[in-house]
Amino acid sequence: GLYDSDGHLPDYVRLDETKQVTNETGHFRCPTLKSSASELPFYLDPLYYNYHACTCEGNFFGVNGTCHPCLDLASCPGGDHIIIPAGYYPSPSLHSPALLLPCLHVGQTFTACNPEASYPFKCYEGHKGRLCSQCEDNFYLFGGRCQACSTRNTTLTSLIVVVVMVVLVVYLLHLNPAAFMKRKLVGKRNKIIEANNRTTSLFSPPTSPHLSSTSS
Repeated sequence: GLYDSDGHLPDYVRLDETKQVTNETGHFRCPTLKSSASELPFYLDPLYYNYHACTCEGNFFGVNGTCHPCLDLASCPGGDHIIIPAGYYPSPSLHSPALLLPCLHVGQTFTACNPEASYPFKCYEGHKGRLCSQCEDNFYLFGGRCQACSTRNTTLTSLIVVVVMVVLVVYLLHLNPAAFMKRKLVGKRNKIIEANNRTTSLFSPPTSPHLSSTSS
């Protein structure tokens, strides 16, 4: 018969995208058909080609005549496109989402879940998996973000330097806390004396060379 479950059209029939028929119940549009032997358009039930040429209307998404209402927070321009906002992950799958799950935010702005709100959905570089919470090969997790292994040595070196400085300060305090605090107090006292001297010199009257020679 004419029905083809794979949606393939025979050679003597072609689609006419310029003239489409809207299915208001299913929220999709389907093109009319043309015979290859003539330019006369005609319309057949889209089941004939398994709805594969039909597209969902705006605020809906799906394929093959199955159109779902757009999810809250997402945007659907039509067809199979659903644009996921930054910071959310489509569940249960990227291709057939039923709800949006909030992703982890690092700091105030960074999120690994579709950070540019692009289509198709993308995890940030180096991230993968559910909620973009896993690291790809040659990346490692640090501070909630997947970092390239090439930056690992630099990060670890900086961390080691900070730890060593903290340990050194703690060691000095434990070794002789009185002497350590005394040095800090002496340093503060010297700064106060120096500031005092500058203030005094600013407000002291200048010495007259004439008076100085007369008195001598």
